[in-house]
Amino acid sequence: SDRVLSGALAWWPYVVGCLVYFGKSDGFRKFLSLCFLTLFSYQMSLSSGPTAPFLLLTCFALCFEFERVSHWRLVAIFGIVTPGILVLSQYQVPPWPSYPLGATIAPDDGLAGIYRPFMGFAPNLPSIDRPAVKLLWFWPALAFTIYGTGVGLLSKNQNRGVFVFGILLVVLSLLDTGLPEWAASISPIASFERILPLANLYPLAPVSLVVGSVLILISGKWSNTVGGAVLCMITMLYSPRPPIAWGVEAASPSARLFSRFGKEQLSQFRDRPPYRIVSAHRFHPDLESSSNSDNLKRILDRDRSTRWGNGGGRQKGDEFIVVSLKSPIEILGLQLDPGSFFTDFPAALKIRASDDCSSNSDNWPVTVTKDPWLGPVKFTIEGAPYYGSQSDVSIFFDTPVRCLCLRIEQIGSRNSFDWSIAELSFFRSLDAPAHE
Repeated sequence: SDRVLSGALAWWPYVVGCLVYFGKSDGFRKFLSLCFLTLFSYQMSLSSGPTAPFLLLTCFALCFEFERVSHWRLVAIFGIVTPGILVLSQYQVPPWPSYPLGATIAPDDGLAGIYRPFMGFAPNLPSIDRPAVKLLWFWPALAFTIYGTGVGLLSKNQNRGVFVFGILLVVLSLLDTGLPEWAASISPIASFERILPLANLYPLAPVSLVVGSVLILISGKWSNTVGGAVLCMITMLYSPRPPIAWGVEAASPSARLFSRFGKEQLSQFRDRPPYRIVSAHRFHPDLESSSNSDNLKRILDRDRSTRWGNGGGRQKGDEFIVVSLKSPIEILGLQLDPGSFFTDFPAALKIRASDDCSSNSDNWPVTVTKDPWLGPVKFTIEGAPYYGSQSDVSIFFDTPVRCLCLRIEQIGSRNSFDWSIAELSFFRSLDAPAHE
């Protein structure tokens, strides 16, 4: 999202500069500045795509703040707005991979259903990582809201119109990133995203915050500008930052998966060697668990209607199962099938493996961690990665693991649902023997 935002704002200073010069020039220079104003507005619209109206709106407001523009305001507005309308009218619907039913590409925002725009293209599943947007932009929005309020109360020298418009944009971004999701979903920015075609593919809160903070900085004295710039650097430096993947793939609907795993690891997922699923029942393992040990035999009975569950109607993060085999085997991963109890998938998982079952299982080497568990990574026919259903608890290791015992830990928290396993199976290579 940072790269999209940078591209959207790259031409904004040129548009503002031409607008200022347009108001102070006359004759041929006014005509020349209008030509450059139109050109830069077109370039800004082309770079920012569906976010162009948001940036053009700030330039539109600036037209009424320069005294020398007078009756030429309509001409300046025409030069700013027309290229944006032209770009949006020719904007092609981006290619959308054929994600299957039940796929996810961004963490759940906790709201039922998908908010769709009133017109234009609508994706078939949420593509904006709302938790990451709030994590990254809430503190800068809060800092600039406090800073702008202080400047407005203490300083009387700022350009009031520009300042008020800037503080409005900053407050809107604070509402979008600071409110609970059920309230943020009806905030002005979220409503604007549902109205503007394609806007629901990119969060507008960062655009609102950056443009609003710039307007606040340029509306007052140079000392206010320096102070605000320092504040901006401090808040951005200390704000929690989600992982960012660089490259063309990061701009795809599957950007979150590229950020989390990286291109190389996703290639390993896609090019995984052939395998088969072998029931753990064939190896007659010994089992122990953190609770309900009497029901552990159900994960080996090859009946998906029976299960082992941790009990209590919730997951606390301290549940585990230890599997001890009769002899070492090589496996590619595990399948923890919840069977008909498809809502009882784990919140997060950690798998430990060892060839020495006599040692403390808490100290066995960690083979893989899935925190949080969002589902297995799969691919569309176009090669776009996505998360499959969370009830498909299929865990693959980065490399084959030869082990004698396994410790399967549920390390997340989840209310209202047990952690259940109906059948335990191993992923094994095709040339591995059925029994060892």
